[in-house]
Amino acid sequence: MSVCPPSAEVFFPAVDTDEEMNISREIDEFMSELNGEEVEMNLDARRILTTANAPSSRRKYASKQAEYVQWLEKEGVDASQPNAMINYIMILNNKYSPGSLWSTYLILKKWYKIEKNINIKDWTLVADLLKVLTKNHVVKKSKTFTKNKFAALLKGVQLMTAPR
Repeated sequence: MSVCPPSAEVFFPAVDTDEEMNISREIDEFMSELNGEEVEMNLDARRILTTANAPSSRRKYASKQAEYVQWLEKEGVDASQPNAMINYIMILNNKYSPGSLWSTYLILKKWYKIEKNINIKDWTLVADLLKVLTKNHVVKKSKTFTKNKFAALLKGVQLMTAPR
């Protein structure tokens, strides 16, 4: 697999750990599985995938992208159409907050740019949907103790643990 020209070594920092090497290998395997063939990536794409993100971010990107590709295959949806992304976001909306949906959108935006050579920035309906979902989202306020409730709780604990 030809990833980048030998002169590109200048642009990539040396890999310090086995974990980073494994992640790089996993990314290569993931990319090749997408098309069922070895993937040649230009220098910018390789730099984005291997150096721009921390290993945990690369794992998250690979995971979200793999989930999307599996969904596309399972549903038989054409990835090159905005409706694919819209339907996927609507499904995820039942499970995730708008912030997570935006994160997924940005991850998939990078995937579309690298893998499909499609700039989904032009898919205005997708961004409009995310804006509406964000606007209509009701934030779930976490339950908090007031000072009085906390004092009552402590008093109850003291009563339960007091010798009889």
